[in-house]
Amino acid sequence: MLIIRPNLNIKGKLIEDLARLENMSAPYRYGEGGTPELMEYYSVLHILKCVTLGIIIVTAVAGNFLVVFVISKDRRLHRPPYYCMLSLAMADLIRSAVCLPFVLATVMQRTYWLRGQSGCRILAGFNALCVFSALFSIFTMALDRHFGNIHYDFYRKIQGTTSLAIALSGWILALFMALLPALGLGSYRYYPLESQCTYEHGYYISNNTLGYALIFIVVVIITVCVYVGIFTYLRRRRRMRPVETGAGAPARSTTWNFIHPGAQLMHRQLLAVTQPTVAVGAATAIQAQLSQPAPSQPTAGNQGSGGSATTPASSTRSSSSKQTDQITRAFLCVTVFFVILWMPYLVLFFWYMIDANQTPPLTFITIATWCSYFQVAIATPFYVVFISKFRRGISYSICCCCRRQGYDVPSSTVTAT
Repeated sequence: MLIIRPNLNIKGKLIEDLARLENMSAPYRYGEGGTPELMEYYSVLHILKCVTLGIIIVTAVAGNFLVVFVISKDRRLHRPPYYCMLSLAMADLIRSAVCLPFVLATVMQRTYWLRGQSGCRILAGFNALCVFSALFSIFTMALDRHFGNIHYDFYRKIQGTTSLAIALSGWILALFMALLPALGLGSYRYYPLESQCTYEHGYYISNNTLGYALIFIVVVIITVCVYVGIFTYLRRRRRMRPVETGAGAPARSTTWNFIHPGAQLMHRQLLAVTQPTVAVGAATAIQAQLSQPAPSQPTAGNQGSGGSATTPASSTRSSSSKQTDQITRAFLCVTVFFVILWMPYLVLFFWYMIDANQTPPLTFITIATWCSYFQVAIATPFYVVFISKFRRGISYSICCCCRRQGYDVPSSTVTAT
């Protein structure tokens, strides 16, 4: 029989009996039997939970559906980095459309769970599938940026089907992780203070779901290390400074050959010291190269008025580099916020594991759980803000849908995308 004490701490701590509630057949409403002040506190907390969770569900479903729709509609986005975005959007869309509505219904029923043990296991399995799919999608994003920035020549040879197969392998591995409790490796349980069915939180001696948390942490650490390696490489490369001539003209090159004024001064000096006999003949060739005008950088004024511009190869390389920087910046922000939002819940999990007799404060439990829910809605805004090609894909998809429905759409809008 569950005993509810009348004097609870309004500052956030609940009694240990409620946190270790295991009997799902006995309904439980937090705050019942308490003082009027405590009842008012729980009423405000209940309304705040319902409103925030409803906003999270609507925002996440709309944003992730937009990502799935745009990438599937625009064939120009059928490329490796966008397939990683598609995988993460699918995981967040399923979780926000299937799992979180049950959480909202449970919160509205004052943490009643009326769907039995089987319903709890099925819902927790879906939740674990989506969470680990999102985790492995974040990891594939980091690998994609690693090859896109450091091994660009190899990255250009990767086909979209290869990236799609890698994303699919992440889903298969996540499915395996979700089905392991059904094979006896771990268990799912309903926690009324979190209003959800999830992996069991237990003391470390009897905890058989500790491996899932460790896998989560290891994948996150590897992902962070990949990004550290990427930015270490980019910083080391961008710190290279060309030698300037007396006139102050820097070396300009898009291929790191430095055949224009600036780098030739050092080349001529080194050649005169190491190979004096070749220096005389090389000086004539270098002088001929220096006499040629360097390719001018395009500006907003001379591109539209017939002024000088870069070659097509350098322009293509510059555009590709710009897109790579945009995607890397967006993926990094998604990864950082993913880690930040899941960190409190990992702390909560290990809190239960280390100290079985000390219940975490209710405020911390609520913040940690709702941060893990909010993770499903963070990715789309970063895609829209940072990736210009994705924004053009949104315009293109909307224009195509409008034309299919018979609406008049200016042709310049479609061609500009």
